[in-house]
Amino acid sequence: MFLKADKRNSSDQINSPEDPYNLTTHTLSNGLTLYLSCRNHKPRIETRIVIKAGSAQDPEESTGAAHILEHLMFKGSESIGTLRRSEEKVLLEKISRAFESLREVEDEEERKKLFQKIDALNQKASVLSLPGEYDRILSHLGARGVNAYTSVNETVYKCDIPSIELERWISLESERFSRPVIRSFLTEIEAIFEEFNQDLDDDFSRARDLLLEKLFPGHEYGSHTILGKKEHIKAPSIEKIEEFRNTWYRPEHMALCLAGDFDREEALELIDRTWGKWNPPSLEKPLPGPRNAKPLRRSEKHGIKGADSEFTMTGFRFGGVRSEDYDPLCMLDLILSNSQAGLIDLNLVQKQKILDGGSSLSTAGDYSWFVLYGTPGPGQSLGSVHRLLLKQLDLIRKGEFDDRLLKGVIKFLEIEQTQDLESNQIVDAFADCFSEGISWSEYLNRLDRLKNLTAEDLIAFVKDKFNESYVRIDKKEGEDPAQELVNKPEITALNIDYNKESAFFADLRSRNPGYRNPSFPDYNRDLEHCDLNRAVKISRCANKKNDLFEVTFIFPEGKSSSPWLPIAGDYFPYLGTDSLSPDALQKEAFLLGIDLSIQVDLERTVFSLYGKDEDLEKALSFTQSLIRRGRGDRRSYRKYIQGLIKRRKDAKLSKKVLLFGGLYSWGLYGPDSPFRDIIAEKDLKSMDADHLTHEIRRLFDLPHQLFYYGTRSLDEVRTLLIDLHPGTGNTLTLRPKKKYVEKEGDGNVFFTNHDMVQAEVFRLAAQSHFRSSHLASITLFNEFFGAGLNSLFFQEIREARGLAYTAYSSISVPESPQNRHILSSYLGTQADKLPEALSEMERLFQRVPARDRLFEEARTALLKSQSSERIADADIFWSWWEAQELGLNQDYRQKIFHDLESYSYTMMEEYFRNSVIPVKNNILILGNRDELDLKSLEKRGPLYELDPDELFNY
Repeated sequence: MFLKADKRNSSDQINSPEDPYNLTTHTLSNGLTLYLSCRNHKPRIETRIVIKAGSAQDPEESTGAAHILEHLMFKGSESIGTLRRSEEKVLLEKISRAFESLREVEDEEERKKLFQKIDALNQKASVLSLPGEYDRILSHLGARGVNAYTSVNETVYKCDIPSIELERWISLESERFSRPVIRSFLTEIEAIFEEFNQDLDDDFSRARDLLLEKLFPGHEYGSHTILGKKEHIKAPSIEKIEEFRNTWYRPEHMALCLAGDFDREEALELIDRTWGKWNPPSLEKPLPGPRNAKPLRRSEKHGIKGADSEFTMTGFRFGGVRSEDYDPLCMLDLILSNSQAGLIDLNLVQKQKILDGGSSLSTAGDYSWFVLYGTPGPGQSLGSVHRLLLKQLDLIRKGEFDDRLLKGVIKFLEIEQTQDLESNQIVDAFADCFSEGISWSEYLNRLDRLKNLTAEDLIAFVKDKFNESYVRIDKKEGEDPAQELVNKPEITALNIDYNKESAFFADLRSRNPGYRNPSFPDYNRDLEHCDLNRAVKISRCANKKNDLFEVTFIFPEGKSSSPWLPIAGDYFPYLGTDSLSPDALQKEAFLLGIDLSIQVDLERTVFSLYGKDEDLEKALSFTQSLIRRGRGDRRSYRKYIQGLIKRRKDAKLSKKVLLFGGLYSWGLYGPDSPFRDIIAEKDLKSMDADHLTHEIRRLFDLPHQLFYYGTRSLDEVRTLLIDLHPGTGNTLTLRPKKKYVEKEGDGNVFFTNHDMVQAEVFRLAAQSHFRSSHLASITLFNEFFGAGLNSLFFQEIREARGLAYTAYSSISVPESPQNRHILSSYLGTQADKLPEALSEMERLFQRVPARDRLFEEARTALLKSQSSERIADADIFWSWWEAQELGLNQDYRQKIFHDLESYSYTMMEEYFRNSVIPVKNNILILGNRDELDLKSLEKRGPLYELDPDELFNY
């Protein structure tokens, strides 16, 4: 039992009063570890439940067990998700035995019969269970960000809850983890197989898995992938999964991490009263000890083929996160690659010797691995990229680098740490500390340890640790012969009754604390405004939390004003000045701790500066010099255009760009789309760098908005900008904008062929132009129908039928009144499941959802969630800006909240009938022509096959 603060037992640890995260750690008598960080930024709590076991702990004969169990933990417990537990238990035991029999049968006909038996048992069990009830309970609590992940040495469950719901959440999770039940196994294993298919279509994931396999021979980091082997997923063992759970899902291997607005003593008492009673039986056999990977004697080269563009990666093996390798590796990673001034950034990417590249450090308990990666430029071999990457290590080995970079890295990390202080996401660090066996003081002291590292230390480390024992993986274009499709199993859909609930949920519901009064930004109180001159307006929001600043210029021209602007924004990092070369300029910015970025959208361009407020003058002066005196040169421009043309070709090989770029844009706009509106190759080659620098420079002479977030007063900022604004003072006239029209659907089916295992689908429907009166309906539609684990779309597509791993539907809020609300729905499924998936998708849109508890739970969830949200700091300005763009005078969330308080099912029914069902749509499909039934697609509407050349217009 926990005692009061003045009588804390010896297992409690009150960390240093200088700890900015206000963390204390505790251990219950049953071994459960607690990380409690009390912070009152907003009335919410970020939570993590950590199990110190992942894929490395999977049984050899049942790889993927940790990941499968992660999924199954969302199915409830002996009290959650069940109506008649004793009857259900009998059926679930039969299902478990049937799956064990399935593992022993190889004859396809016998397997089919067994599968039919399992399907019938699954149907009977589902009548006694409540699929999706755990998700419904979390929605009822107003939880957000519900998810989980499995890595090599940990499994982590994530959730963000209103502070007022801490007691009910603790009760819920204590029940879930102390008495879990594996149910709905058949449909969930199909969803997991879709996740496996998704991974097969990701060339980077396959290359990473091969890298680890070769880097860690004889060790689970290499032999156990996160998802597991295909043969183990095809014939899973519930018995092995339960054995894994009983071994690792125990208090002594678990931690509960909380960061947010809560009372520490109250939390301790609640946790001890619930989780503290969990005392599982002792283990009969000891846990297996760590294994050592076989030594790497020399370098190895391996390869894979796939539809995506080519790349290479080279991996080195090191000691685990607790070894002496960790600190120098952290420093080395940022010296080589920090997206601004690392050796790879400047020597290779900035000088355009490779198309892209970088380094990454991955850490775990037994080992860590350090990876160099790169993509080739036009006509470049992967071997050339590999050698150039290794040369950057040689530069450090020889001491041929600017040792000021070490101080730049420290400043970079100090700013990053300051930003982390404002977020409850620090729970992720708690989770990693627990799973990797690192004390919190070690974590906090990391920066001090890195400050003590010298250039000589880094040189010695690279000389000693980086040798010829590495693994190189080359990914080339081509068809992967190893990919094998698995026939779709015949699964009967579960009939989910959303009006029934368990006794546990009913009791939890009876203890509903309601929701707090919401708080919305007061623009008149929180923002100040003034004019710098006739063309420039300044807005200021005070930073009362730290010493960082943000300066943002918002220009009213984007791609619709000039198709050259996105090119100019992309070329911007390659500019130098008359006194600084491009790489020297980037290094100077990094050493000053200044982060510059430029983003060109369709309607506007945003130029941002970040750093420490003490460096504001330097940052503005630096920016002024860069804008006024920035210049490219003929050689860098020519190489940039060659790289851009290569990127365009590579984009045609990317399924993400094909679907989310090309097909999506065609489905929404037709052939006259911003995606296809590009500058021809011959025009790119005939232009010069001066034109691009002019495109950037002229922005600062347009009428525009400037936003400052920091510690200085509005008068101070205005005074600085009088001298340091980059513009010339000559106000230019805005150029006319090209209008791209979002079209209503025509009932067409657009298909593009791509070598892949899954088929990915979008259903697109352009609704009305912006209507503030629809905001509450749209928000409720997204919560109730389309997005999240508890949504009807997800439940029916994935939970009831196992047709997809990812499935969602949502309606967007446009950026301006001239744009439309867009209803977009997505799923990814195995090719032979596509007809059923499309039919189910259409069925859901053809009728008004039934009036059941899902609707009221969604409304309650939104009220709880929005009442505990806080728009603060720089977000206040962006809320104000968003409202201004939509013609509103307040944060539109305020209107949504008040409308939701009185919102009825009848109102949702009316919205669905008038704005969802009758709206015409287009279906967009990306998949392998050889695996799809194109004839069945023609029944859904006129079928048009679009090749990548049509989609990309080059």
